[in-house]
Amino acid sequence: MPQSHDPNRPRRTVAVRRVDQCRTLDELFRHCLPAFGGAFLRRIYTILDQAIGMGCPITLSIAGPVTVSGQHQAWLIPLLETGWIAYLSTTDAVCYHDGHRSLDAHRDPIHEVPIFGDDGALRDEKTIRVTDMAFDEDVLMDQDRFLTAVLARPEFQRKMTGTELRYRLGAVYAEQERRNGVAAGLLATCRRMAIPVFVGAPGDGSVFLNSMKLWAMREAG
Repeated sequence: MPQSHDPNRPRRTVAVRRVDQCRTLDELFRHCLPAFGGAFLRRIYTILDQAIGMGCPITLSIAGPVTVSGQHQAWLIPLLETGWIAYLSTTDAVCYHDGHRSLDAHRDPIHEVPIFGDDGALRDEKTIRVTDMAFDEDVLMDQDRFLTAVLARPEFQRKMTGTELRYRLGAVYAEQERRNGVAAGLLATCRRMAIPVFVGAPGDGSVFLNSMKLWAMREAG
């Protein structure tokens, strides 16, 4: 519901500061974003600032190809390492793609492609495109083989919550990353910091599909 106008509420005049007069991001958010989308951003920033100052646990919801594009290493992991985040809600696909960079057979598997390129030509080259990121089809095949082998391990052969599954998968990813000299990924970082990873729709990615493949194989004998 829209807020009703309170005639007794003091008016807040619109006063802005030049961006080249701001020395910090705090000043930029508070003094250079007076209206429209900028005002929403300023409001979110001030709410988060208050919550962090009060020590409130913060939950973070992330969607989109953050692990494919490397954004998890650019800004998400640094945000998690501040200690402000109580738990992370994301997608099964984000958890699945988090493992690509540490696969034994693939060094630096992600590359850029034009966002308006020729998808037919990419398909002929056996290249998978995710917006303007891409990788060879073999990366997916090898990731599926890797996950199938991991999910068949004895420690995974019991009922467990999805958060425990991703906690255990984070340990496996971390070992792969150490062995191959790769920067720590999202699940490995969440495990190290004891941040639970919740996936509300586990069927949207191939960690789930590989577990279903093993279940179907068992049921088929």
